[in-house]
Amino acid sequence: MSKSLLITRPNYEITTRYLYVWNKEVIRKVKDKGVAVMDLQKEKANRKEFEGRMRKINPALVLLNGHGGRDCVSGHDNEIIVKAGENEDIFERKIVYALACQSALFLGPKSVQAGAVAFIGYKKDFIFFTDDSKAAHPEKDSIAKLFLDPSNRLSISLIKGNSVLESVKKISKTFFRKYQKSFKQRCRLARLFFLNDDPLCCLEYAPSSLLWRSGGLFLSELKFSLAFLMEKL
Repeated sequence: MSKSLLITRPNYEITTRYLYVWNKEVIRKVKDKGVAVMDLQKEKANRKEFEGRMRKINPALVLLNGHGGRDCVSGHDNEIIVKAGENEDIFERKIVYALACQSALFLGPKSVQAGAVAFIGYKKDFIFFTDDSKAAHPEKDSIAKLFLDPSNRLSISLIKGNSVLESVKKISKTFFRKYQKSFKQRCRLARLFFLNDDPLCCLEYAPSSLLWRSGGLFLSELKFSLAFLMEKL
């Protein structure tokens, strides 16, 4: 397994545009750590390219950005690039974070059953607000930052070598702090912070029993980290 990361960044409408722009920070952090990045952006975020690059570079960490469903994640122009029952085995021995709605419902468990070390995703929809006046410059959207910055922190935490569970706990605490602050201010965003935290799900691989188990944020400590994978596998 190579010391590398593969990230998908489709960009064809407002939602994927925001994810495309905000993940530039993650890519910068990865390069600062000396980790090679395979950035499948825009039209390159298609199934053929995704499967080919996954097999060629065999990355330790996979970050998926795009629309999703209970059994799939899409790339550019909503083309499904990974689907349970078809190619989830491509995640074998990898840590996966899917910023895609409902991806942890069925794709997550199936991926872990197929050998993924961990799959982090959402059991419900990931929702974020935007400032319409900043649509041309998503990186300047302070409202979107409230939601997308915590997601970036999760990815960056994994890149730094923190365990999967530790990284997930960090984003949960961030969402909870924002929820508390917004609630005190009677902010309409408060409910969304709670909704984004509640469905966040970490699925871990248990080598001893070859079973997966899912739950919220307080699983037994997950020992695997990106650094561990790159050193041991």
